[in-house]
Amino acid sequence: MIEGMVKDGVIEPSSSPWCSTVVLGKKKDGSMRFCFDYRRLNDVTKKGSYPLPRIDDTLDMLTGVKWFSTLDLKSGYWQVEIDPKDKEKTAFSTGKGLWQFKVMPFGLCNAPATFERLMELVLPGLIGDACLVYLDDIIIVGRRFEVHLQNLERVLMKIQSTNLKLSPKKCSLFKRQVSFLGYVVSEEGIRTDPDKIAAVKDWPVPKDKTQELKNRLCKTPIVGYPDAGKEFIVDTDASDIGLGSVLSQRNRDQEIVIAYFSKSLSKPERNYCVTRRELLAVVKSLEHFSKYLLGRKFHLRTDHAALKWLLQFKNPEGQVARLIELLQEYDFVIEHRSGKSHGNADALSRSTAHAQQEDSDIKPILEWLKASALKPKWSDVLAMSSTTISYWVQWDSLLIQDGVLCRKWENGRGDRRHLQMVVSKVP
Repeated sequence: MIEGMVKDGVIEPSSSPWCSTVVLGKKKDGSMRFCFDYRRLNDVTKKGSYPLPRIDDTLDMLTGVKWFSTLDLKSGYWQVEIDPKDKEKTAFSTGKGLWQFKVMPFGLCNAPATFERLMELVLPGLIGDACLVYLDDIIIVGRRFEVHLQNLERVLMKIQSTNLKLSPKKCSLFKRQVSFLGYVVSEEGIRTDPDKIAAVKDWPVPKDKTQELKNRLCKTPIVGYPDAGKEFIVDTDASDIGLGSVLSQRNRDQEIVIAYFSKSLSKPERNYCVTRRELLAVVKSLEHFSKYLLGRKFHLRTDHAALKWLLQFKNPEGQVARLIELLQEYDFVIEHRSGKSHGNADALSRSTAHAQQEDSDIKPILEWLKASALKPKWSDVLAMSSTTISYWVQWDSLLIQDGVLCRKWENGRGDRRHLQMVVSKVP
């Protein structure tokens, strides 16, 4: 990896007195990447004050637009050169020599503001007229196709003249509607991106008053417009089988929901300890809501007190170090919130329990386990479905964890145990 980064002009040998730690992390495609712990550097860095655009102002400027194109820069941060006198501050060691960055790495606290400043310098006179920019998101607009085509040409010429590179696979041209800053924008106006409320809409149908709440949560008025002048609040939570979070803002005496996020845990992630799952919930949530949070101070609320300690840990290693590195671009105050008052994010992470309750094969097993640890008699099970009977046969390996029915698996020595969630047929 070092050889490749040197060949690409990303890093160079260093004799710096600075040295940040580095660990290997896995990308989504399975390849490896370096992660850097720049927390000490960020602590002594003078924070930039260059403002990011107001999201609401940016969206307002789309009024009347009929044609849209979106552009995405290829490895945007790595296209920004570092001032020669500051390169030494980015130094890191892999155990084989000392290296420093020639371009802007991830993890620096001023990186978002620096990138926004660059884009506004690259596109002078075009922003607000031919295009809109928010960090690495560029949207070209036009009320008529001919005008849109001219605007696209003007923007591409500017990008070419500054030698910036685009990622063709991530560019979208000549569309009547596109996703931008968490919304779907079109000639008709702005509407909530379905992905933002899918976690709530996909809940199994309840049999009580909760249905009314579910319907109201998914109506557009309850998912408010973000107000860049108000502080954002992020509530996160993790269970054995999923992550959940809610982005909101205070408006007078109430909190207005801006967006929801939830994610099922993969099989390896379900084996994480509670604290690591909570940390993963924070990282995934902030990445999902990054359009709103980068460059702004916000409140992070969680019901796991150990997480606050972990984020202040002096010598993180391995995956924990990589996860903490991903948080370094964000400016937040962490606040512990008791589980009782943390129900919004908690519900999104635990909807699997609702699905099991509605499954006719699993529900009897759940009720028996909750009532007694004793295995039901065969006569009580005889009339049940074949699936329920198969669970009854596995009785000694079943348990309820955080309201979810699971199987426990132990190795031959009995010194290691894994939990496997019982999958419901109810979606």
